[in-house]
Amino acid sequence: MVFWSNGSIQHYLGAPTKLINSVGIVSSGASGVITKPDADIKNIFGRYGIIALAFSRRTSDFYQYINADTFTDVALVESGTISFNYGSTKLKVNSGEALIVPKGHSGSFNVISKNASMWWFDLSAGCEIDRRLGKSVSKRRFSHFAEMLSILRLYRGEAYKECDIQILESYAAAFYWLIMREVRSKNLLPEAERLESIVNSIKVHPSKTINSSKAARCLGMTQYRLNRLSSEIYGRNFAKVISDIRLSKAMELVKKGAYKYSKIAKMVGYSSPFSFSHAFKMRYGKRPSAIL
Repeated sequence: MVFWSNGSIQHYLGAPTKLINSVGIVSSGASGVITKPDADIKNIFGRYGIIALAFSRRTSDFYQYINADTFTDVALVESGTISFNYGSTKLKVNSGEALIVPKGHSGSFNVISKNASMWWFDLSAGCEIDRRLGKSVSKRRFSHFAEMLSILRLYRGEAYKECDIQILESYAAAFYWLIMREVRSKNLLPEAERLESIVNSIKVHPSKTINSSKAARCLGMTQYRLNRLSSEIYGRNFAKVISDIRLSKAMELVKKGAYKYSKIAKMVGYSSPFSFSHAFKMRYGKRPSAIL
């Protein structure tokens, strides 16, 4: 049951139509607002195990009962304070914290500050993120919380504007990487930090020359171990991670229209305009010249 108080809103950003049709709203004459992008978009987050994503702003008299039978609910509380009640336990979640309600748990939450805003996402059972969050209701503070919110805000703005699928995909991938860093296995921490240092250096300097062989040598491990570690943290092998970073940056540069494609190829680490154009088309379905 949902008490949808006046002034409440919810914006769906992934697979919205089915969920909107199934939402039950109970209110005393008050009307909240549920919206979705003008153009239906496919659930880009779905490939990462996130089956729905929404932004919500709710007032102090909001109440909702959650029965997480089939999927895990996660809420990143952007502002305000919410309370989640399950059994005899009452969990207060403040701004900057995440509420995690794993599959199989039930309870109710309400807004206990004047207003609260949060980003909800539901995880498919057994996906990588879901398996690492644990099986207990909890709250946690992510070290990359602000960066996660920044990416989600950009995603929301793009989805409700021109709905550029390529840009949305790059934001979804970046968000997934951040979540995976937060929920990685503790025994991977030293190696993970060294790998992240290399990956972050490519983000800052995408023209930097590096491949799996060189990265493995720098980290003192085999390429097999490197790719296994990369998959553990980022959900893909090292070469794919680096390629996605380079091509995401390339898309930004292409959209600016300030550089020739041969120049962009060098700026993002490709040895020739042909190899860049081919990789770009494989990633985005179009050659750079067809984007604008």
